[in-house]
Amino acid sequence: MITSFIVLLIVFIIWIFVIFYYKEQKNIYGLNALLIIIIFVGPAIYYISGGTSYKAFSNDAIIKYHYLSSIVLTINIFFLILKYRIKIDKITKKLYPNAFNNITLLTKIYFTFLFLAGAIYIIMYFNKFPLIVFFKKSIIIERPDCTGDIPHFYTMSTIMMMIFPSVFFYIYNKSKNNILKISIFAIIILFMTIAGHKGIVVFFFIFIWFYIFKRKINIKLVSLFAISMIIYGIAKGRVDVTSDNLLYILKSSFSRMFVTQGAGLIERIHLITINYNFLDYVPIKNQVCTLVYHVKLNVCSMPTYFIGDIMVNYGYFIALIFYIILGFPFFIILKIVDVFYSQSVFLKWNIFMVCFLFSMAEISVYSLFRLLAIILNIIIVYYASQFLVIKRNNRIIFKHIK
Repeated sequence: MITSFIVLLIVFIIWIFVIFYYKEQKNIYGLNALLIIIIFVGPAIYYISGGTSYKAFSNDAIIKYHYLSSIVLTINIFFLILKYRIKIDKITKKLYPNAFNNITLLTKIYFTFLFLAGAIYIIMYFNKFPLIVFFKKSIIIERPDCTGDIPHFYTMSTIMMMIFPSVFFYIYNKSKNNILKISIFAIIILFMTIAGHKGIVVFFFIFIWFYIFKRKINIKLVSLFAISMIIYGIAKGRVDVTSDNLLYILKSSFSRMFVTQGAGLIERIHLITINYNFLDYVPIKNQVCTLVYHVKLNVCSMPTYFIGDIMVNYGYFIALIFYIILGFPFFIILKIVDVFYSQSVFLKWNIFMVCFLFSMAEISVYSLFRLLAIILNIIIVYYASQFLVIKRNNRIIFKHIK
């Protein structure tokens, strides 16, 4: 196991060098790199150091995971080098240069509609949300997307988790009204926390620190970290300020952040190795969770990086080929954003959410729905930001902003 870990460590160091050589830590790839570390590097360091959480697999599976991670990082190195040799002049000539730069009447209407829809939804099912149930009855319940207690929760959670924050970043970039910014920020945190999305709150804060606070280590970072821990503690029912609770929150949040998703990938490798007979009618993430936590089927899930389920169904080679096929257009998109829309934090958040989906969710109809919602959000704002609404001779005219 030591040999395979050393191989991964060497490739990891080269990958980090390439990232800093091309200054990708400042671009949208920087946060995608964090997701890659969470999946393919964090668990390797954790288990080589003697960690045991979520360990329901053999050392042989860990060794294979080391080599798989090394291959994934090598592919990323190749694409990073290729990214700087791709010519995109013909593509960018067809793009609108001022997209995502204007707060128009159409963007205001769209954003207002989203927040009103979210507010009405929460009011309708207020007493069923996890945070409200906890404060009223001191009972920790599963998220509604697991229990199905709240109708259309998956649809609305998509808007709350992924679309709402993009509104904040759009307004933050273009508005000088600090009260408006703080209000929208508070509403987003409230919506996500009430719904039980503690994980996405953390990534929301990381994104803010990365692109708004410019990766500086200061009181703002400490404040975001403290708020994250408070939200995580509340979600886990650890509201009393004691040394035991604080230690639990720190350990649990660390393992959830840097081990869980990668452990799900290692467990899949283990199950492939022992020729485990997966059930066709139960999602792979549910079966993996059952085996790791030793619970009944379909009471929990353990998703991982998107190639994990492809490996289970079609093998390692097809999974890596699929990764390469998706990677090429993805890096072209990254270059377009870096060159053409580098100032749009709104667009960067949406792309980060696409990376988040591929890293933290299984391949399913639900993930496809969220992907389409993100793409639709980009398209709507792209065109809405291009037109002014003018009333002339009792007629509504849409005037293109040049």
